[in-house]
Amino acid sequence: MRAARRRMPVQLTVVGGIVAALLAAILIVSQRSDRVTHPVGTVSVLGNEIARGHCTRGARLEVVDESATTVVIKFASRGEPLGDCLMCEVARLEEPIGDRTSIDETTDTEIGVSDACLDFLRDRP
Repeated sequence: MRAARRRMPVQLTVVGGIVAALLAAILIVSQRSDRVTHPVGTVSVLGNEIARGHCTRGARLEVVDESATTVVIKFASRGEPLGDCLMCEVARLEEPIGDRTSIDETTDTEIGVSDACLDFLRDRP
């Protein structure tokens, strides 16, 4: 009887650890998969940084691929728009964009340039 009592806390600890690990894995996967991709539209460019204006939660601007002639960019976010606001999401290029063409990974179209986030880029430390 005493041996069974001693094993029980150890078994509960092991089971608790497994359950915690499974919950953590589910949380990580759900956070990755709930992003929705959107057309990039336009970006502001300063040096080797690009920025896209948005008003959504969990936004992420990502440089998918860079070559000598093109830069492929993707924009994704979580949830609905937050309303009338402007936040700027920034991504860093390996080299300044120069005369390379920016391509939207989602639409496979050329991305335009805007000044929407230019002041934000200028004011960054």
